[in-house]
Amino acid sequence: LGYVDHVYKDMRKSISELERGIEEFQDDVYNVKPIIINSGDEFEQLSKTFNYMTYLISKQMSMISENAKIKERLVKAENENLKMYSELQKNHLKFLQSRINPHFLFNSINLISKMAYMENADQTSKMLESFGEFLRYNLDNFGKIVFMEKEIENIKDYTEIQKIRFGKRIDFIIHEDKETAKAKIPCLILQPLVENSIVHGVSMYLEQAIVSVDVRKISDTQIKIVILDNGVGMSSEKLEEVRNKIFESVNIQEQDSIGLANVFKRLRL
Repeated sequence: LGYVDHVYKDMRKSISELERGIEEFQDDVYNVKPIIINSGDEFEQLSKTFNYMTYLISKQMSMISENAKIKERLVKAENENLKMYSELQKNHLKFLQSRINPHFLFNSINLISKMAYMENADQTSKMLESFGEFLRYNLDNFGKIVFMEKEIENIKDYTEIQKIRFGKRIDFIIHEDKETAKAKIPCLILQPLVENSIVHGVSMYLEQAIVSVDVRKISDTQIKIVILDNGVGMSSEKLEEVRNKIFESVNIQEQDSIGLANVFKRLRL
């Protein structure tokens, strides 16, 4: 009788341990304590099998959970890409629509330039020629990736126009590192920044205004572009306001910010 009681007691202990493991597994598949049975019989073998089973299920559940998170991130990224693609398509459509009238304007400018040359109006002819090249660059390359040297040439045409407009009031300094010539950049990134320097920086100066463009290679993978002017500047509060509007991608209506917002959005896209 004593032996039977001892066997029965061991069996009850093993069964209780198994019940405890099953209940924990039902409550939390990820945090199940292993079942420890050292009875040397079928219950011990059953406990080992159960422990291995819970390990596999827990591992598979973790993988499923991780895959679900990855899938969620992929869906989010895909939605973001679709949004960006839609934005690009809208911008491209606007660009195509905007080409119609400027082409007529470009042809007219060429005609006026030739007429000015024939009438010996050299300065007018030179300005129209620079403006024609500037307009051609805009029409042919907007929305494209161009070589840095082409972007610099466009800035030179633009500043030639401004030199005639402002005379000796503004001095333009353009430094181009020849190592950056074949670097690729979205078209019309520099011109809006130079225009901002003129319009909002030095346009009120009667003399000694300076706008400089400095493009140089600083590493194998980086080019530094600095557009600098000696103009009135802006307060730290105004600077913070402009930055916030740009980085939050707000639809900016103010004339003094649209160039910067346009550059920023195109770089992001």
